[in-house]
Amino acid sequence: MYNKIKILLLIIVILTTLKYVDANGENQYCSGVNVCSGINPGNYTINCNPGLDSFCPENYSRSYWQSSECPTLNYGKCSPCDPDCNKCAILELYVQPNAEACDNIQNLIIVRNPASNYNLKAWRSYNLSNNANLLGDNKRCNKGQTCYIYFNDSLREYERGQSNRVECFGGDQYCYVANTHPPTGQILGCGRTRPGLNLSIYPSGGVVSGIVRINASGRSRLGVTVLNVKVTKWNSKFNAFRLVNVRVPTTHPDYCSFRLNCDQADPNKCGYFIDETFTTNPPITVNRTANWDTTRCENSNYTIYGYVSDPSNSATKQVNLLTNNPNAPCTDECPIFTSKTLNTVLTKIKTWLNP
Repeated sequence: MYNKIKILLLIIVILTTLKYVDANGENQYCSGVNVCSGINPGNYTINCNPGLDSFCPENYSRSYWQSSECPTLNYGKCSPCDPDCNKCAILELYVQPNAEACDNIQNLIIVRNPASNYNLKAWRSYNLSNNANLLGDNKRCNKGQTCYIYFNDSLREYERGQSNRVECFGGDQYCYVANTHPPTGQILGCGRTRPGLNLSIYPSGGVVSGIVRINASGRSRLGVTVLNVKVTKWNSKFNAFRLVNVRVPTTHPDYCSFRLNCDQADPNKCGYFIDETFTTNPPITVNRTANWDTTRCENSNYTIYGYVSDPSNSATKQVNLLTNNPNAPCTDECPIFTSKTLNTVLTKIKTWLNP
């Protein structure tokens, strides 16, 4: 009888454990749904396939998961067009949506299963006029064949052809046109350059001391909405760069430390030298400077980050440097015998021992 009770209890424990494991596995992996098979936990992005594969990512949302606890599938409208989701046009033009000013870009033309042989043509579009045929000799796409034709262009040459000068300003739009012969219609595709960003440190050279001057400038045809510059210091404990406090007076004991306590609503803002936001009438150009007294910081590796955004895009830059000041203070990663706290305690002990 005793053995039967033991076996019964063991079965109950096993069943309870299996139920718990299955519940957690369902929440973590969304098991039992074909869209989830073979993917890593937390990675639910499904890429669109421009060819037929009997699967449309656009059809999947939270309601299609087996468990209501599964995270929402990260998806958007397919680009290029996925024929499993929509009826795709015979002719499609995909222009690289974002690029650096004066960068080289790559664009794509797709011709799907044409009813006859087609010759393809693509050109830069200045006010929808026909300029600069980029495919040179027309590319051919044979009847019944789906063709993927890539073509490159220089935005520097685009600007030169558009206005006879090159500015590389940022926030500029660029457009291209494609068509076929025999004609199946004409298609337009456009992109836009990211805002321009300059970030400079003086004196430069990678190793600095004394007062450092930081200059940041942003520019965009659409107007600059945000410009900021922040500083991070290497932290061996976390094996990463972390923000340091520069929004307090240089005489503050926490200046240049990981202790972000500058009375900002967001403590991370304590690490920003420059933090500008323009909510109305954003300016076309913004220039800001800040001075950094590195003598108040311990000698370490630092990274200064710049960020700029406009209503369409954003851009970032960074400068890595090392501070090298004589008699630099120890702020965060202090050897135990140079710790300010320890020295304070030792001083008090000496006072007690030798009143």
